[in-house]
Amino acid sequence: MPTAREALLDAALRALADRPWRTVRMVDVAALAGVSRQTLYNEFGTKDGLATALLRQAADGYLTGVDRALTAPAPEHSAAVAVWTVRAAREDPLVKGLLTGLWEEGLPRPGHDVPGPARLLGLAQDRMAAASLPVAEPDSTTEPGSAEAAGRAAERCELVLRLALSCVVVPCRNRPCPAHHAAATTGEQGLTSSPVEPLGSGAQMPTHGRGTTMRTLVLGRTPARVTAVLATLRADGFDAQGVSTDEEALTLLRTGEFGVLIIGGGVGPASRSAIRAFAAEHRVRRVIDGALREPFDTYVRNEFEPLIREAAAQG
Repeated sequence: MPTAREALLDAALRALADRPWRTVRMVDVAALAGVSRQTLYNEFGTKDGLATALLRQAADGYLTGVDRALTAPAPEHSAAVAVWTVRAAREDPLVKGLLTGLWEEGLPRPGHDVPGPARLLGLAQDRMAAASLPVAEPDSTTEPGSAEAAGRAAERCELVLRLALSCVVVPCRNRPCPAHHAAATTGEQGLTSSPVEPLGSGAQMPTHGRGTTMRTLVLGRTPARVTAVLATLRADGFDAQGVSTDEEALTLLRTGEFGVLIIGGGVGPASRSAIRAFAAEHRVRRVIDGALREPFDTYVRNEFEPLIREAAAQG
């Protein structure tokens, strides 16, 4: 049975899935968790304290994933961490903000008690370097465990993390993502047995245009809801990406790589009309107007996925 603190953090995430953080009320979080407001205030003190706890939980979850990735055989550490970093940042907007400093609209902002990008990446890099130290480099006379080996390991780890984050900040045009090959870039071998599955490893949608993969773009004003849609689509083998702002959507649509566009119910009429027109000029086969209803996964499978398959078949 979860503790009161765990129940409150889960309730806060559910509240954030429904509306921007600035409109989330402490009384609503307490009600969702089934506890009194006094219990909530006893645990976190203020709404800012609750936000800090949410962000620290996201940071801890990311680092736990790094530790899990490092259970791969030694030569595959870098690849596993790179894949995990890209996946975590794409699927959790809080992790993306913590790693990049790019915060989507509607999310809580970190205070001084939350690690910034440099600190969080430094913690991940330290874990990677420690796991890599005993490994001798191919064709190298450097003694494993020496100061020189430690320096080279740190450089490799930093490079891998930077490559992974580049795939988060600037979405990859190729599949698989170049981050999957980060370990090979830094001189390590064997990427196929990582304990973290490669992103986009599900069934591929049919292709259209110049050999690009049929992809789905999800635009919604509430990042947590966008994440919920993406989780279901990706679990069912669809290649999907999500954004929360018109600017991000236009940037991605401009590539001409998206065959389907889902526009969430929170997008206003003016933005919706402009984006639909822009999508039509950039090879989008189908625009779906959606307003999520719970349970989200059932709604996505019943309302969105048949239309995506139809567009793919026509493309």
